[in-house]
Amino acid sequence: MSPNEDHQYMGVVQLLLHFQWTWVGLLAVDNDSGDHFLKTLEPLLSQNGICLASTGRIQNQSKWDFVPDLFHLTTQIYDTLTFSKVNTIIFYGESMTLVTMNTLMFLGIAEHKEKASLAKVWIMTGQVDFTLSGFQRFMNCDLFQGALSFTLHSVNVLGFQKFLHGIKPHWAKGDGFRMEFWKQTFDCSFPNSQEPMASNGTCTGEERLESVPGPLFEMDMTGHSYSIYNAVHAVAHALHAMHLSRFSHRAHLHPFLQGISFNNTAGETISFNQNKEMGVGFDITNLITFPNKSFQKTKVGRLDPDAPKGKQLVIHPDMIDWHRTFNQIFFIQARDGKNKSRFHWLSFSIGGESVLKLHLTYDD
Repeated sequence: MSPNEDHQYMGVVQLLLHFQWTWVGLLAVDNDSGDHFLKTLEPLLSQNGICLASTGRIQNQSKWDFVPDLFHLTTQIYDTLTFSKVNTIIFYGESMTLVTMNTLMFLGIAEHKEKASLAKVWIMTGQVDFTLSGFQRFMNCDLFQGALSFTLHSVNVLGFQKFLHGIKPHWAKGDGFRMEFWKQTFDCSFPNSQEPMASNGTCTGEERLESVPGPLFEMDMTGHSYSIYNAVHAVAHALHAMHLSRFSHRAHLHPFLQGISFNNTAGETISFNQNKEMGVGFDITNLITFPNKSFQKTKVGRLDPDAPKGKQLVIHPDMIDWHRTFNQIFFIQARDGKNKSRFHWLSFSIGGESVLKLHLTYDD
């Protein structure tokens, strides 16, 4: 139901070439998946004239019981991030990789405070969600302000927000996950709980999920959830078609799935391409963080592997909110007869390359 992961590797290269970022650093999860990512991407970078300045590996879940190992991990991460010629970091991993990354960065600030200026353009792959665990509620995602992410395609599904607003911790008896999630998310405990925990009070069950910062619980449907949503509907449609078939008593599900095509409740047509994949590609989103630890993800482009060559990547630079340290804005006014024109110059440097934008507006 999700697009082939390898499609985004060429998408990353096309994005780098679009902005002429030729010095990059890599951070990849330290497992077989990360090995595959590096072996696939590194040759593509070299073939396209992009220099790999540094490479770091990060574990999904690090062990915190041995202090020397902890210092070694934080030093490795900071060294990768502070390489002088690199303002662009490509991050490959999973949600827990990002949780570990945030923890290491937080713990390493005191040790590496002289390197604390970590403003970078982050390019994230589709497996990464911007998320924090319950014990990280006091942290934020400011480090990733302006990040560009290849995310699984998604749209707003009718009724999803209403569903989230109605969730209560006591919905299903024996559902230990929901109760534990509620305790960690709202930093509270339920009466008669067998496990004492430091908290701000007792869970009432009336807490509202929309009050939780985005990194702890995102109210919009993510691409991963949208894929699962479409998968359930695809199987239901295929089972229905199989039931109506006169060969249903000896039919297999796969042929019906391969030929399925339907409109979901979000208004999108769901079908498989010739490679038996959901041909939806990736959205390119821009992360905008706020002081209250919330964030907003804005779609600024698209990667469509099935599009003609040269048109697979669509990016809208004017929609991107870059990291605050990159932006320098200058205003120049000039008069021409009856009209007064205003030039808006946006100048910044990313990845060693200077970028200049000019916007011209007229005031009557």
